[in-house]
Amino acid sequence: MPHVRWLPDVGLWRRTRWLLGLVCVLAVGVLLWSVLSGRAWLITDMSELLPFDSQQSVSQRQAQKQLEQQLNQQIVVLVGAVSADDAKTGAQRIAQQWQKSGLFNTVTLSVNPDWPQWQQWARQLQLALLPTQQVTLLQTAPKHYFDQRAQDLANPFAAPSILPASDDWLGFGRFILPKLQPLNSKMQWDASSGLLYTQAQGRYWVMLVARLPQQAGLVGIPDGLLPLLQATEQEAGQHHLQLRMAGGALFAAEAKAQAQFESTWMSVAGVVLTFMLLLYLFRSWRALWVFMPVIIGWLAGLAACIGVFGHVHILTMVIGTSLVGILMDFPLHWLVPSIINRREPMSQNLHHLWPIFAVGFVVTSVGYVLLMVAPLAILRQTAVFSVAALGMALWATLAWLPMVIQRPSWPINQPLVRMIQKMAQGIRQFQLRWHRPWLWVPVVVVLVLGCWHGQWKDDVRTWAHLSPHWLAQAQSVGQISGVMPSAQFLLLEAPTEAALWEVDQQMTMQLATLPVDVLSGYQSLSQWTLSEAQQQQLQHQLKILSAQPQTWSAMRALGVPDEVMQASLRAAAALPEVSLSQSVHNGLAQNSQSLYLGEVVPHHYVSLIRLNGVQDGKAIQALTQKVPGVHWEDKLARLNQLFEQTRNQTLWLKLVSFAVAWVLLLGWLGKRLATRVIVMPLLAASATVALLSWAGIPIGLFVMFGLLLVSAIGVDYALCVATVAPEQVTERLASVMVAAVTTLISFGLLGLSSTPVVAAFGQTVALGVILNLLLALCLLPQYPGQPATRLPERKIINE
Repeated sequence: MPHVRWLPDVGLWRRTRWLLGLVCVLAVGVLLWSVLSGRAWLITDMSELLPFDSQQSVSQRQAQKQLEQQLNQQIVVLVGAVSADDAKTGAQRIAQQWQKSGLFNTVTLSVNPDWPQWQQWARQLQLALLPTQQVTLLQTAPKHYFDQRAQDLANPFAAPSILPASDDWLGFGRFILPKLQPLNSKMQWDASSGLLYTQAQGRYWVMLVARLPQQAGLVGIPDGLLPLLQATEQEAGQHHLQLRMAGGALFAAEAKAQAQFESTWMSVAGVVLTFMLLLYLFRSWRALWVFMPVIIGWLAGLAACIGVFGHVHILTMVIGTSLVGILMDFPLHWLVPSIINRREPMSQNLHHLWPIFAVGFVVTSVGYVLLMVAPLAILRQTAVFSVAALGMALWATLAWLPMVIQRPSWPINQPLVRMIQKMAQGIRQFQLRWHRPWLWVPVVVVLVLGCWHGQWKDDVRTWAHLSPHWLAQAQSVGQISGVMPSAQFLLLEAPTEAALWEVDQQMTMQLATLPVDVLSGYQSLSQWTLSEAQQQQLQHQLKILSAQPQTWSAMRALGVPDEVMQASLRAAAALPEVSLSQSVHNGLAQNSQSLYLGEVVPHHYVSLIRLNGVQDGKAIQALTQKVPGVHWEDKLARLNQLFEQTRNQTLWLKLVSFAVAWVLLLGWLGKRLATRVIVMPLLAASATVALLSWAGIPIGLFVMFGLLLVSAIGVDYALCVATVAPEQVTERLASVMVAAVTTLISFGLLGLSSTPVVAAFGQTVALGVILNLLLALCLLPQYPGQPATRLPERKIINE
């Protein structure tokens, strides 16, 4: 066993038991203080996982947040029936049930306006909301405009006006109600009932909209939401109704329920399988003491994260829980030899293992410390958690575990001894037959081709399993209602409100040139209101028309006096101009308010253009280059780009950590053995990537997370096998095998998850553990005078 000069004697740790107890009390105190103080120590917001985009402005972040809230908090429901009465009755029943559930801030079924209030708002905006086409008519063909107005007055089936005719002889109020409709919506408003309805697919459909509390997200979704949705669908079927629902919360509710179910059964299965393994190996309940270092390490890692960052993310805890198999390696490497034979005292065995534990911990910690420079918060938290957890688990193994297990009372596990001896003989035969380097050439070629063939990409859309049921319903809602919101949008910036409106109008004109198969619709502020300059020009034109009675001859023919028309034109010309901010803060502007972000910083005004049915984002992005101040925003594409950068940076940091580890091992193992110890986990990581690539699994960020653990495990296994003494081969191989099995239990269960990224993480580590074990066994030394094909039989000694 090579000697490490800088290591203190293992007996020193036994004299620090009181200090370890003090640190444990301090860690528990930090956790209790965080919980009892009411601080938000556990973060569940999934947006916290996203890398910080330094190139994104404040206005861009604010716009993204606003759009996400709208998409994630709102649930749109369409209730369909053959008859209109059945659809209305069913929608009313669902609205009442949802309101009573207490899960929603609002449940809106009918829109019953306060007409006096609406008319007051309409009078303020009647000039500003006049469509551009009508403004052009008043300026170029005013007689034609008033002819149309007279026809509408005489037609009882004409579109209703929000203002009574006596207050709106000019007819400006006719154009306000259509502007209150949602973007490209096929829904119609029934003035008698206040319901939004449409007819499609041979049915009558009624819409209701429910809004969740603002903090609702993947973890903040109420627990009762999914059962309520399922009960609503079941009851609708009993009444022969059809339901169509859409909203980000539907997917989040199902994902949360699936995550809770999986975490429960995986935790129970992992604990039960690990207990069964320990009881089979040691055949004594005292073996469960191996969980003491695991618990201490996990609590210490949690306290360290809270102490450094002020909080811990729930995903950090999930990754930390998966470290249980690795934290258990320390006590297992020490205790497993006692079920092989008891020739060597346990204290002496710990003395042999101490350098391996120490060097392995230092090498692993260096790799995690380098992750502190990564831009992803979850990586930095994982680094702090892992270093603290591994350090405390090692300390507890050295200081406390020998105190509670001073002399084992379990019997020798003879079947395990025979299995390990046969495995060692097989390794010797393999080393004899496959030691020729050229035989490894085909293996290297396959690995290189696999890594080259791999899909090195990150797609946020594949992170979660999206239910086909909810996907189909969301598509149906879009087809029936005509509303298909897109995550992409345009961000507009300008130094003044007036300049912002001009940018909006120019971009709107560009979008109007796109065919429907590229963009089905859009909503902009220039569609909502006229600019102040346009309003001034219109007022000037109205003053001129007030002196031209021949232009309203059709109105005169209906019996409207000239004096009334003159007064109406002069009153409209005297209306104050409405600014952009005033128009969106009017009570009628509910559908347009979210487009205006205002003055986010001094002299910096921002607005949005909402897009509907985007089919070709590149074509829209190309148009933005023609209008200064317009930015194409596609958060998914940008996140994928940021995750790709983070993944590549993590890969380079890990390679640097391998180089640092090699330098650290040089002084202890020498150049040749240190190189072999580092090459084996590096080769295992490469083989893992190659096999995943051949299996068609994309190499994304969470696969890279798994490779971080794979490399740490590989160094541990390689050190244990490469430094074994000839009289300890059986014991050391047994400890490595048992440690590998406990790790496979933890991560193998994760590989069965229905969540793609969690499954990829578990599969990566599980596959890497197997490869690390196989490659580490190749490092089993050949000792002088020892036959290569047969391991000397060991006499089994029972105490």
